[in-house]
Amino acid sequence: MWFLQSAATSNLKPAAGKGRPSSAKLFLAFLGVFVSSWLALGNNPHQDASPPVKESLQKVCVTCHALDQITSSRRSRSQWDDLINRMIERGAKGTDEEFTLVFDYLVGQYGRVNVNTAAADEIAQVLGLPEKEAESIVTHRQTHGRFDGFDALMKVPDIDREKLEKSRDAISF
Repeated sequence: MWFLQSAATSNLKPAAGKGRPSSAKLFLAFLGVFVSSWLALGNNPHQDASPPVKESLQKVCVTCHALDQITSSRRSRSQWDDLINRMIERGAKGTDEEFTLVFDYLVGQYGRVNVNTAAADEIAQVLGLPEKEAESIVTHRQTHGRFDGFDALMKVPDIDREKLEKSRDAISF
């Protein structure tokens, strides 16, 4: 069993040892071709993956997946957790550390966060904010109520508005 967060918060289960259906093999193979091309060309729209992350993506994902299918839409941290768990159940191979690197990268670069419900650590991870700024968002939400849109979020004091603007597509309300 591997854990992305802690044993108390993770939904991940050990691989069930079941074989992948043939459609899953095709999907995974397509993703693998795309990931290797993507890594070779350095076409990450956000931030370049570090060498350990690239190696983990290649080992864990590249033989089975096309990254554009996986990253075509943003997912919440729990949705990435569920997706990786399903891949493990279908036979994805890697160490706990490799899966954690891949998970953290996907959440940080292709995550989505609902600022009206998320904890500060998830807001920080997805939006790339310091923990203190993410805590300001949560405190403001608790004091003033739900955010009704991006303009309301921008009114939170002591946050990097430029960083929020750059991460706008990762924010939901």
